[in-house]
Amino acid sequence: MNSLKKALSYSLRPHELGYCGPHDTDVSPAAAKAMAGRQKKIRDYLSGEPISEEEIRIFLDEFRGAVAYYKLIARKNNIADYYDERVVEAYWLGNELLDTITVSDIATMARVEFVGPGFLTKDVMEEKISKFPSGQSSLRAAPKIGSAHHTFHLFFIGATTGRVVLTEDRIDKCRPGWGEVKEIVPAENKVICKITRLFPMEVETETEIIWDKLFVPELKVGDMVSHHWGRVSEKITDKQLANLKKYTMINFRALMNK
Repeated sequence: MNSLKKALSYSLRPHELGYCGPHDTDVSPAAAKAMAGRQKKIRDYLSGEPISEEEIRIFLDEFRGAVAYYKLIARKNNIADYYDERVVEAYWLGNELLDTITVSDIATMARVEFVGPGFLTKDVMEEKISKFPSGQSSLRAAPKIGSAHHTFHLFFIGATTGRVVLTEDRIDKCRPGWGEVKEIVPAENKVICKITRLFPMEVETETEIIWDKLFVPELKVGDMVSHHWGRVSEKITDKQLANLKKYTMINFRALMNK
C-alpha cells in the first residue's frame, strides 16, 4: 500500500461520514453531486484508474488535522515529502519518527493550525494546551508522556471544526484500533474481529467491522488489522501492531493520569 492509499485508508471513512476533510456548507443538489463525484474519483484511484497522484494530494490536503501532524513529523525528521509512507504510518500506527517530537512541539503547531475561523478560538486552544501532559517528553531520556500520534489529537485536542461530537463510543471508533479477524462474512462485506476497547475501560470484545476490498483485497481468519471508524484500514505486521499499541497506550496513560 503506497503512502497516499495508506492515508486514504484512515481518512476516507470519516470523510464519508461527514466528520472531516473537504466540506461544503452548501446543501444544494449540485453541491451533493460534486461531493459524490470527488468520492467516486478517490475510489476510482483506489481501483487502479489513471487518476493523478497530484489530485489525490489536493484532496488529502483538505484533512487539516492529519496534514498538520504529517508536516510536523516530516519537519522534525528532515523528510521532504510529508506524504512519505514513514510519516503517514507514524501518525496513524506509530513508529520511531514520533520519538523526535515533544509535547511542546505539538502545542506550538496546534496554536497555528487549529486556531482561527472555522476552528477553535485562541482561548479554547490555550485551555486545551494547559491540559496537555507535562514532564519529560523524550523517549531517549525517560518514558514518554505524550506522542504526536492520532490518539494525542483525539484525547487532548478533539474535534476542531464542530462537525462531530466525540462521545466515548466515538472516541473508540476514531482512534486507530487493532483487531484479530475471527470470522469473515463475505456476503455482507464484513469481518468479525476481536478488538480492544479503551472506553469506558480496557476490555476485549468481538465486533463487526466493514471490510472494503479496495483497501484490503484479501483477508483470512487470524489476520491482524487496523481499523478506523468501523472499517478495516489495512493488514498489519507484528511490528506495526506493537507500535500501534505502544504509541496509543503512551497517550492513553497520559490521559488517564492527567
